[in-house]
Amino acid sequence: MTYGGDFEDRPTDYSFCGDGIVFADRTASPKAQEVKYLYQDLRLIPDEKGVKIENRRLFENTSDCEFIYTVLRNGEPIFQKQFEADVEPLNSAYFTVEIPEWKEVGEYVHQVSAVLKEDTLWADSGFETAFGESVREIKGEQQPCGKKPLNVVYGDVNIGVSGEGFRILFSRQEGSIVSIVYDEKEWVGRPLMPVYWRATTDNDKGNRFSVKSSMWFGAGRFPAYRNENCKVEEGDGCITVTYTYQLSTIPQTETQVIYEVDSTGAIHVKAVYHGKEGLPELPAFGMRLITPAAAKQFTWYGRGPEENYCDRKEGARLGIYKDTPEGNVSPYLVPQECGNRTGVRWLKVSDRKGNSIGFRAVNAPFEASVLPYTAEELEVATHNEELSAPRYTVISIFGAMRGVGGDDSWGAPVHPEYCISADGELVTEFTIERMSMEEYDEYHFS
Repeated sequence: MTYGGDFEDRPTDYSFCGDGIVFADRTASPKAQEVKYLYQDLRLIPDEKGVKIENRRLFENTSDCEFIYTVLRNGEPIFQKQFEADVEPLNSAYFTVEIPEWKEVGEYVHQVSAVLKEDTLWADSGFETAFGESVREIKGEQQPCGKKPLNVVYGDVNIGVSGEGFRILFSRQEGSIVSIVYDEKEWVGRPLMPVYWRATTDNDKGNRFSVKSSMWFGAGRFPAYRNENCKVEEGDGCITVTYTYQLSTIPQTETQVIYEVDSTGAIHVKAVYHGKEGLPELPAFGMRLITPAAAKQFTWYGRGPEENYCDRKEGARLGIYKDTPEGNVSPYLVPQECGNRTGVRWLKVSDRKGNSIGFRAVNAPFEASVLPYTAEELEVATHNEELSAPRYTVISIFGAMRGVGGDDSWGAPVHPEYCISADGELVTEFTIERMSMEEYDEYHFS
């Protein structure tokens, strides 16, 4: 798609007016998911016994809709029931739904949708006009894993850790994990490292956030690290490797990344940014893994199906979804930050041969994106055709991601509650593991 300046027109506003919830080819942008939810004329508030329906219409009752009550356990549907409800305009009512009582350990999502009974001029029967959801968790005790001995080899430069079906290599020189091999499949193309930057959005340019916070671009690209900043500690059936990075910020601060490998080959990752006053707000904080070759697809249990952010997630709903790294690149007129998912419980990335690597939330859900490009590649491209053919896959796990804003695109900042202060501590925590989809069914936070 072309825009201002591509026709040798000077002066020009470039892509200034290329905004909206519909792309130039008339396909819906991911923002449509949010707008649809915010504009819905019914508010549905489900719980374990039924649903409260608030009719926000001025003149029409809800007799034109059929309601569908669905229950998911760990992202998988386990119950569904249809019912009718007639609520007068500007009124609300609670409707009881007979549903089983579940006692199994897991996360239960209660969702209610309103769909059209008949065809209309603007949509066919069955079209969803509104939805709402609530979440509850039944907790249980975790079964302890049996501890097996680990094979650890210390070299001059690297520390090798191996066990049944896995090999992991920590580098003192590179300051990170440089190899993760699960079932003879290598997953590390570039060392796993902390990231503080996301590609600039049109809104960031409009409010000059990228100018004010530009030092975080360099902080991620050029961290200071010395061999002595690598600490190794062996325990019973596990090994812990800690790296400390001095960041090229003024004033200077640091990030510490702690890896703990257990006898199953699972890697518990905890990245901690130590804040300091006087630094600008961060675009993001997390960890990035670049695979040696392009992945085929990724599956996640979190909010979807479209991209969503902390200030643009109301229209997303919990579930298990699939996409491809290439399909996750939203075709904005100018390439920019895209493809993020909030509320991720687990993420699975698979290659073309069926090999998979998993990322599981610890204590709380994380945010994640799986893309064929780095933030730096998206940053420098002015048109989508400037992006190269995918050669690898970029897996980013975030403990914090700045909101995208959008009150307007010529100066309005992101609301304060969706910004990331650099003053305090930030944590990104998750587990890397090899695991089949069946094993993810028994979902729990580690």
